Amino acid sequence: MNASILPKRTTILHVRSKDADLNGPLNTDMNILLKAPVTTSPTEVCVISVVSAEIPYSFYNISSNLGNNIIHYDSTSYDLGSSNYDINRLTTVLNTNLPVAVTWSKYTFKMTFTNNTTSTVTIKFSENPKLAQVLGFQPLNQTISVGGNIASDGIIDLATIHSVFIKSNISTGNVLSTRLGNSSILQKVSCDVNFGGIIYQDSDDHIQRTLTTANIIDSINLKLTDQNNITLDMNGVNYELAILFSIYDAVNDTVLNQDRPDRRVEVDTAVEQPGGDIDDSHVIEDETEVEQVVKSTMGDHLLDLLKEN
Repeated sequence: MNASILPKRTTILHVRSKDADLNGPLNTDMNILLKAPVTTSPTEVCVISVVSAEIPYSFYNISSNLGNNIIHYDSTSYDLGSSNYDINRLTTVLNTNLPVAVTWSKYTFKMTFTNNTTSTVTIKFSENPKLAQVLGFQPLNQTISVGGNIASDGIIDLATIHSVFIKSNISTGNVLSTRLGNSSILQKVSCDVNFGGIIYQDSDDHIQRTLTTANIIDSINLKLTDQNNITLDMNGVNYELAILFSIYDAVNDTVLNQDRPDRRVEVDTAVEQPGGDIDDSHVIEDETEVEQVVKSTMGDHLLDLLKEN
């Protein structure tokens, strides 16, 4: 890495879920109080990275937590419960508890419901679109005539959780998501093991660098969610994370760009920002808006340089 962008100082926080204060019944929504706060001066920025994580794959693919566990039919419903289902067990449970015969094809991985009773049966997929997606059906009610059948439009999707998103309440400005725009995501970790294994985030994976505008970080809220922003239910199993705080010089663009004169940018502190004049008040204590403009601009260049090294 270019020596000009080495951090001035670093702090690493080792997080053990069993030691944290929880915001509810799930250990994937926690508060952490730092006894030694991470601080930056008006001329510094903090870059946050999740450098390692060990997360047991203990959350279920069908559960009340995900809201995909109930199938409605006629005037009743059946609760599949919370469990890690494979296709064979899922088919067996549906056959045992529904008034229709359920089969699946290993070639198309689609599901078929056949009505062998003496009256019509209506499967109300509209009342649980999440389960409909798992079974490969559209979220529409379907009536099956006597002796008739319906087949799923898509394939069976038992991989209901694709990734673990590690999120925080720390203010960020360089991370975006398609769901919420500016995002609280610190790191996305792919679920690349089967149920019962351990999902690892380590130095061999892409590590996201998140720029924060906070001057003092003395407490953090951390949350682990799936790709749909549902807080994960680890079923009581603990996990570990390591978070790196790297402090860089934000304003001295000569230092940041001393080997890249083509990348130097002069910041005009008198420039007006869209929507009004710059004044000397700002939501971040003890910093003017001018200082924030300078910090944000140079922070963007810092992140560009970090990506290139």
